[in-house]
Amino acid sequence: DSAVRYWGAMGLLMRGATSVGAAHVELTAALQDTSPYVRIAAAESLGRFGRDADLSIALSTLTALADWRKHDVFIVFAALHALEALGPKVAPAKQAILALPSTGPSPDGRYAAYVPRILERLRSELGESSQDAAPAKAKKKRAKK
Repeated sequence: DSAVRYWGAMGLLMRGATSVGAAHVELTAALQDTSPYVRIAAAESLGRFGRDADLSIALSTLTALADWRKHDVFIVFAALHALEALGPKVAPAKQAILALPSTGPSPDGRYAAYVPRILERLRSELGESSQDAAPAKAKKKRAKK
């Protein structure tokens, strides 16, 4: 049951480094789970408390799940929240985070506002803002022509 797997990963995350280390094999396997929420919890656990090599896999997993073009608003929000919880550790994923869309489909407008706000906080943490990212995108487009 995906809910049991999710809460198992969350329990390890909440218990910290010792528990994540003890369940490293299981959390690594959970990165391939059918549930995106299980993958998010496992990636956050490994990103926060795993080995150095786990961080790049965690960042890759989370930035892929934070893409609003491919996932619904709830998955995107959960992935962004996990990225935000990593704090300065997200720096290697700066370009991927800056490229994430801040708009997408939502079953109700009240949910859509969360994604741009958390993206703005992440970009600020990375020393960028949406105003900084927009000219960079335009410049990149012009360079392609």
